[in-house]
Amino acid sequence: MGQQVLNAIFIGSIYALFAVGYTLVFGVLDILNLAHSAVFMLGAAVAYSLVVNYNQSFAVACVGGILACVVMGLVIEFVCLRPLRRRRAPPIAALISTIGLALIIVAAVEQGRPGSLFAWLWTDGANSVRFPPDIVPNPTWSVGGLTLEAVKVAIVPVSLLLMLVLGYVIRFTQFGRGLRAVAENPRAASLMGLDVDRMIMLTVVLSSALGGIAAR
Repeated sequence: MGQQVLNAIFIGSIYALFAVGYTLVFGVLDILNLAHSAVFMLGAAVAYSLVVNYNQSFAVACVGGILACVVMGLVIEFVCLRPLRRRRAPPIAALISTIGLALIIVAAVEQGRPGSLFAWLWTDGANSVRFPPDIVPNPTWSVGGLTLEAVKVAIVPVSLLLMLVLGYVIRFTQFGRGLRAVAENPRAASLMGLDVDRMIMLTVVLSSALGGIAAR
């Protein structure tokens, strides 16, 4: 029972980090970005491909996966969200637009077979895959009948640290104040000199980057 509780804490930390990125857009800007999970998946797929197919280190794979998520964040903003804002489309339009992008991302990754446009992702198709066990040193300890793996133990403080840093940024920095102003009243924020489009773009990119970090 104790081991299951520990596993739940470890997995919950990953979900919490994923949710922070999602909430940053939905909870703060009130934009429902349903492509966030697909961005998370793409970051993991790119990192896996860099390690397994291109023999890169885990650190390089992490950076590559996060950069892929950042690029997708820019795609979400410039393709799915900003054109709709310019047309003053209703909120449901962003929901439908991001669902469409999510379906495209998932389909593209699933079609990563030899001879296809995304063949560089997989060697034998998008099957159930996992990182080779020796990529990251992962010592294991036994404490009170519980098994602790170093990688899983590290997830909890890293997630907490990132959430605390994000909370500080939102509450106490100029960017955070600008973001909250845009969330409260975009028109008033614009009249006060804030670049609303830039603030939303940075928020979506940051959200996608957090999804990429969670995918690691």
